[in-house]
Amino acid sequence: GKTTVMVSRLARMIGENGIEPQQLLTMTFSREAARDMAMRFHALFPELAVPRFSTIHSFCHFVLRQYAVAYRRQLPRNIEAEDTALKRSVLLRRIYQNFHQDYLGDDALDILSSEISFIKNRMIRPEDFSAFHFETQGLDTIFQEYENFKRNNGLMDFDDMLSICLEIFDKCPQLLSSLCRQFPYISVDEAQDTSPLQHKIIQRLADKGSLFMVGDEDQSIYSFRGACPELLLDFPRLYPGAKILKMEQNFRSAREIVESADRFIRQNKHRYDKNMYCDKPDGDCIYDMELDDYRSQYGQVLTLLDALPPKDSAAVLYRNNESAVPLIDLLDKKGIPFYAREHRASFFSHFVVRDMLSFFRLSRCPNDIEAFRNIYYKLYLSRKIYQYAERHYTEYDNIFDLVLTVRMLPKYTAQRIRDIRDRLPKLCGMRPLRAISYIEDSLGYHDFLSSRADNGFTAETLQQKLNILKSVAAGYDTIDSFVSRLQELEQLIGKSKDRTGMRITLSTIHSAKGQEFDHVILLDLIEGIFPGADAVKEKNSGNPFPYEEEVRLFYVAATRAKKRLYLMEARKINGCPAYPSRFLSHLLGEMPQEPSGMEGRRIYHSTYRNGVILSQEGDTITAEFELFGQRSFSLSYCMEHGVIKIMN
Repeated sequence: GKTTVMVSRLARMIGENGIEPQQLLTMTFSREAARDMAMRFHALFPELAVPRFSTIHSFCHFVLRQYAVAYRRQLPRNIEAEDTALKRSVLLRRIYQNFHQDYLGDDALDILSSEISFIKNRMIRPEDFSAFHFETQGLDTIFQEYENFKRNNGLMDFDDMLSICLEIFDKCPQLLSSLCRQFPYISVDEAQDTSPLQHKIIQRLADKGSLFMVGDEDQSIYSFRGACPELLLDFPRLYPGAKILKMEQNFRSAREIVESADRFIRQNKHRYDKNMYCDKPDGDCIYDMELDDYRSQYGQVLTLLDALPPKDSAAVLYRNNESAVPLIDLLDKKGIPFYAREHRASFFSHFVVRDMLSFFRLSRCPNDIEAFRNIYYKLYLSRKIYQYAERHYTEYDNIFDLVLTVRMLPKYTAQRIRDIRDRLPKLCGMRPLRAISYIEDSLGYHDFLSSRADNGFTAETLQQKLNILKSVAAGYDTIDSFVSRLQELEQLIGKSKDRTGMRITLSTIHSAKGQEFDHVILLDLIEGIFPGADAVKEKNSGNPFPYEEEVRLFYVAATRAKKRLYLMEARKINGCPAYPSRFLSHLLGEMPQEPSGMEGRRIYHSTYRNGVILSQEGDTITAEFELFGQRSFSLSYCMEHGVIKIMN
């Protein structure tokens, strides 16, 4: 009811207090939200003139235009404008390619873009970059190149609109004073998503006027974009004499969901104390679905959707877009209509997917140099070997025969190349699901993923990628039909049309914020995926903030449900033991099952391969391994002699 409160307050200011609508400025953080508030205002109060509802970026662009007219200046062109030849994504890929001599994939591009926005919205100086953990290597250089290019070519991005607006306020106090007189009443929706940069702009505008902010710090889930919920917590200090009003009655969800979510969110320390309650009747509304295997969740989802009451809505929510790929495959094949909210096809460009397709291509055409270039180092072959193959591959029918002619090739390497050469053709006659497992086990890809899990990737997320591929592959008899279906799914997802009004919605939790559904099915409740391994590691190291955002993300997901909430957990993922998310026990009011010490951590053993630690007594740990079951051994001895690696 936060938005309803805001528009009702605005209506009262106009209708009862006699304030002119043009004196009211209400800002939010998306065009959709601004349109929704304007439509809701008109629907509730059709007799009143609709005041100004704007995104903060749109308002800043308005300020830039005012400045350009008043001071006869030329505005930079928006790099994302339709008539701009060089888009932000193209520019960032070009700069990254020049710096790393490597292609920037879609997932990595998203991370880089978010990190640049984070830097600008948090107003971080270049000399302070080292105080933050950024995933993009060489970010300081890439960032500077990006900024220089825009500056030299008269370009700006959406974040620059905010930065330039604040600079104008500093340089042109007359313009700021004029805007303050024009908009003496400022309202801000979704205030928990305000970044330090955005908040400074709001502060300047409301310096001598009225400020009304609506938000919920428990729903702040955009820190990766620079959102800073601490600003909402700091509101009384920033604005002495301000009133804090708490809205604690939940009108959306069933009582069990409200009470469980309220208990769950209390584990966070950096928040206002609230006592959420609901007047709806009690009942069983939360269902913990314990599954043997990760892939089973998709069939279970179909069963639940099939049993929906005819007029009820349902949402399947997940942490990452790719989790929906097998479900989209199933729903599309069965002709069940659905709406995929803000879905992107980045899964299909992930290196795990590209690697599998490259193996398939090499099995059919052992002279495919592009496929070989993609996977040679994942077969533990050197770049020199690849460069030799690139120069001479047209002289041979099989690249691996060519590689065997390299002088001074170590015996072990030569034997490995022969094994790969002889095993690859077998893929052609296999069913897709069996072929993927064969690549993992017989061609050594499993070992490669295990090494990557200790180098910037978590074991759980990489295993998740393979599980998604296997979930789709299980429905096809031939590799050709499987590859063709992947291409169809990429096009289907990439061209997904707006199907609002559909009973079934597929959405990331981030995109579902502000929405509500009769039934919510929450996927991927596995330790290491949700909560993420990095957030848990930060928490254990004394930094609670990433983990608290994970808690808030789960809280947002749970509170989208009005009638029922279904929680999907699995005991295995890609054949490896999986540990149920600690969030389950927190939500259900059970004794928290958080892994303590080494418990629940993934390991790689030189003999037993991938496993998860079940318990520890002194120096003795007991672990369960994918192929060998439970084994116990001395932790200190194995660590000292390099027998095991702790993966998270």
